[in-house]
Amino acid sequence: IISIERNFERSKINQKGCIWSTETQRYRSLSDLKVGIMGVGDIGKTIASDLISLRCKDIHGLVFSPREDGDISYHTSLKSFLQSGCDYIINVLPSTSSTVGLLNGDALSVLSDHPPIFINVGRGDVINESSLLEALEKRWIGGAVLDVFESEPLPEKSRLWEIPSVVITPHVSGVSNAEQASMQFVKNLNRYLGKMPLLYEVDWTYLKV
Repeated sequence: IISIERNFERSKINQKGCIWSTETQRYRSLSDLKVGIMGVGDIGKTIASDLISLRCKDIHGLVFSPREDGDISYHTSLKSFLQSGCDYIINVLPSTSSTVGLLNGDALSVLSDHPPIFINVGRGDVINESSLLEALEKRWIGGAVLDVFESEPLPEKSRLWEIPSVVITPHVSGVSNAEQASMQFVKNLNRYLGKMPLLYEVDWTYLKV
């Protein structure tokens, strides 16, 4: 978000051309932005917490069961969530029977009056490529930062590679290292042995088989 708002890409281009320009200094602060998070589990809550620490004051969350939180405005309806006027929408939903294809077709057309930047670091099958391309071409969304895709690796023939308003990374937004994984295992093992609730439990009922 900071990179887009401060136009770091333009600064890099200017650097290559030895151009001293202050045009990139006109930007919105996080306190000026409304950010939506699709999926407010452990990852979504961490994103919200990080945004709040950077003074983002208006955060909306899409969830599938009602909840209350003073820092986040929750929506159980996709339409209500999308119509909340967010500047950025971040997807961290898992792949389940309820989320596959959730944004397919013209689901994002309700964003046309205020096209946000769509950031997908959840699962690529929340929207298929043809729907994503349509949303970009019709300006339902103003751009996209994509770390996950319907098909991975992203095929060379994909049109997404060529769109200037799209940033592509190869499914690396949440890389785990061995030390972190082992520490988490030991923490959960101790909780299990102490007959305490485990952290990061998966509800297999909703998982895609």
